[in-house]
Amino acid sequence: MVRVITLALFLLQSVFVFGQNLALNKPYSVAPNPNYKDTALPNDKTSLTDGKRTQGYFWKSRSTVGWKNTGKIIVNIDLKTPNVVGKVKFSTGSYNRANVYSPSNVFVFGSLDNNSYSYLGDLSANFKNSDDKYNLHELELNIKASNKFRYFQLVIIPQGLYAFVDEIEIIKANSAKSGNIANDIQRSDIDIKVNALLGSNDSTQKQSFAVSSKMKKVQATTIFDWCSQWSSLTQASFKFENSTSTDPLISFPVNGEDYRTFVLTNNGGNDTKYTLKISEANTFNAQLFLLPYVTSMVGKKSIPDPLLAFGSDILIKAGESKIFMLKLKGVSKGKDESNILISSSGGNIKIPFNTSVQGTIPTNNLSLNANVWAYLNSPVISKYKVKAVQNLSAHHVNTIVVPPEKLGRLNGSDFSEFKNYLVNFVPSNTKNIILYVNFLSKENVGYFSQKGYLSAESKEDFKNWFNSIKSIVSGAGFKSNIYIYPYDEISDLHVKDLTVLMEWAKKEIPGIKFYTTIGNKNIQPNSFNKIANNLDIIQFADTKHNMELANTITDPKVQKWIYDAKPQAELLSPYSYYRLMAWKAFYYNLNGVGFWNYSDYKATPNDDVIKTLKLKSSVNYSVIYINDQNIINSRRWEAFKLGIEDYEIINNYSSNVGIAKAKALVKKVIDNPDDLTLADESKRIMLNAL
Repeated sequence: MVRVITLALFLLQSVFVFGQNLALNKPYSVAPNPNYKDTALPNDKTSLTDGKRTQGYFWKSRSTVGWKNTGKIIVNIDLKTPNVVGKVKFSTGSYNRANVYSPSNVFVFGSLDNNSYSYLGDLSANFKNSDDKYNLHELELNIKASNKFRYFQLVIIPQGLYAFVDEIEIIKANSAKSGNIANDIQRSDIDIKVNALLGSNDSTQKQSFAVSSKMKKVQATTIFDWCSQWSSLTQASFKFENSTSTDPLISFPVNGEDYRTFVLTNNGGNDTKYTLKISEANTFNAQLFLLPYVTSMVGKKSIPDPLLAFGSDILIKAGESKIFMLKLKGVSKGKDESNILISSSGGNIKIPFNTSVQGTIPTNNLSLNANVWAYLNSPVISKYKVKAVQNLSAHHVNTIVVPPEKLGRLNGSDFSEFKNYLVNFVPSNTKNIILYVNFLSKENVGYFSQKGYLSAESKEDFKNWFNSIKSIVSGAGFKSNIYIYPYDEISDLHVKDLTVLMEWAKKEIPGIKFYTTIGNKNIQPNSFNKIANNLDIIQFADTKHNMELANTITDPKVQKWIYDAKPQAELLSPYSYYRLMAWKAFYYNLNGVGFWNYSDYKATPNDDVIKTLKLKSSVNYSVIYINDQNIINSRRWEAFKLGIEDYEIINNYSSNVGIAKAKALVKKVIDNPDDLTLADESKRIMLNAL
């Protein structure tokens, strides 16, 4: 017994000494103050280091510290005495379906004197937000330095609108260490360091790096490098870790497109003018775009997103890198050996690339439907309706969603707004017209309160309204399918009303069709079953729960589409979020894809992001930019378009080789969304087989 007690005391002492939380009950400051209403109060100064763990949802507990829409967050902790530190821990949580994510970065700095600081690392470096369910996360950073630190500064970069922290722990080292880390950052310069780590535009894209073995030093002062066209390419990761010295083989079909991205670096001491051209080819047309960095309001991260049309000449400053995107469109079958021709005062360079144009996809009427809720009264595009419609068509969007305010009143006779709205679209490019009636609008709620829901009078009004709409659509030359959209992301509460409406309308109004969305908040299976068979299109938010619901529908007449609606769109992956949506559609037997929203940017219509290269709003869903009255595509928008073309290739491959082989290839792609090469590799296999 004595030995047992002695051993227990020894172990307890070891935990206390070697696993000691040096931050426990230590003072700290935060800026800005917490502002999320259901978590710690703004004047709270204890919750982050009190050692108490939150039970249940982070955003419903006073023991959690929360922020909303604040951008960068600074936490300063004083340990009171210097110590060699083993690790830093950071407790947080995420619930992707509620747009709550673990921070995208938590940069850690340490100091002995509170003047000179060392950068110790990023707590979020190896963490990825990928959980649809609510989960707690403890981020850890192992400290390799033997330095003693007393003061710590954590710089939190939220992913999205929210940031929640339960506990910050600084753990004492459990053994001696060797090797110091430089303490060469002044406290006043930490923000500059953070901006450099994030790749802020303030750093003007200048790079200081040694030439790696992967990079092509094609001239004494010029470096060329292919890089992944769909990676984030944040300036912090812009050290070519995704680079490859292999000249790419680019496979795409006639009428289809593909993209490659490269970086050109002026590694010399003088500013240099470069001229870039693509050698002529018989099988494809080529366009070259410059990808400038745009700084997000969220965490001040910068990403190369807009595709700016590029002529031929560009001045690249000494030590500066520029990113370019090569866009190729197939015009005839065959193989070509082509070059990117680069000229400067240092000489001429030829960068080879090979293309293989195989198979053909239609110029219109592609198999996959696409809906991006492109409301033409959106402030961003209200002045550019014709260009917006052309742009939507070029990206294979075949579905119009008409907003409620353009549809006229259910008991009205004025349809001028609807006629004026419809005239912007091209009938031959429009397969589906979805009428967002919105029975939950203030106007319609008032109407039904007065008339009675599906009373004899309101039924007659609805019939007359629908027949008028149908007549206008037909008279404007549209042969599109028309769908009534009474509820967006319908809840259990309104299932009964929708069921009654559809059962009555389908008996009384010949050919009427219905559409609804199923959001990321679970609708119960029994509620869903009541409406599923009467709906003609159901567009599901991209969640595991919803895909399980979709699989319960066996009636082939019911179309199943997919969509997503994540904010801070500029930071979303062009590949996994936008391009792979079409691959998921094939795998899950879906008929359409989409996302909210083509041009929803929460800022003034006069914001010219391309001129400032900074987004002014923290809530952005848009995939386009406006510059000098022109619509500028993003990499994300191009990736979405490419996904729809991929779907056509997959469909053809499935018809020729078999659905089992097609699904096996597709499954590998969607199961590995971080491997940015798999979709292209699979597409090449499919095209070779066609």
